[in-house]
Amino acid sequence: MRRWDIAVASDTGQVRSSNEDYYCHFQTTTATLLAVADGMGGCADGALASTIAIHTLSQHFRNALRGSNSVVAWESVLREAFLDANEEIMRTALERQGELGMGTTLTALVITQKGIICAHCGDSRLYRVRGGRFEQLTADHSLVGEMVRKGGLTEEEARAHPQRNVLTNALGTQAGPRVDLASDLLWPEDNFLLCTDGLINALSPAEIAELILAEKGNGAQSLAYQLVSMANARGGPDNITVVVALWPDRGRW
Repeated sequence: MRRWDIAVASDTGQVRSSNEDYYCHFQTTTATLLAVADGMGGCADGALASTIAIHTLSQHFRNALRGSNSVVAWESVLREAFLDANEEIMRTALERQGELGMGTTLTALVITQKGIICAHCGDSRLYRVRGGRFEQLTADHSLVGEMVRKGGLTEEEARAHPQRNVLTNALGTQAGPRVDLASDLLWPEDNFLLCTDGLINALSPAEIAELILAEKGNGAQSLAYQLVSMANARGGPDNITVVVALWPDRGRW
């Protein structure tokens, strides 16, 4: 399996005092894992929740590859990882403060030679660029996300809504959280962006798409820095984390 051009940029932003986002990316000869998590519950608790989620996911990914002599059932692996992370975050919260009070989003993508598998909980996002089209592959588990899907808000109105940070589903906040799972074929020159809502609340999907589609051959790291820089220039209202994966042949958007 050829190596993807992968890069990460993560920044506290212009308003927050600390960064509660966390991320990972791993490449092996058979599969690649990308993930972002956006913690909540206060500085220390949010950072801990997102760290637990990413570490749990990473360990499940490594274990699945280590113990496999055949095709890995990635949807099952990801679902188990999300549910185990949920239990660990809830257990940690009860040990630390005697009540639930910390949680995190988690969006993960596994890329294999045959296709992609996505798992998602919360309002971080996964985007794909395919054939010049920019498409969101996840659905926001948030109050405004539900309102947009029902036609009560536009995307632009949702970005400025006073309740835009109210999640309807996240790891660590309830037993048995909803985990969205999806799979698809991998097409030549597919490219991917995972991000937390610090990017989404600062830039519209159209603006993100314009930046990505205008990028010509400078590579994933340049694009990741550009996205975070633009979000900070718009006020950086939250922590900003992006994971960019360009097709192994440097990608043509």
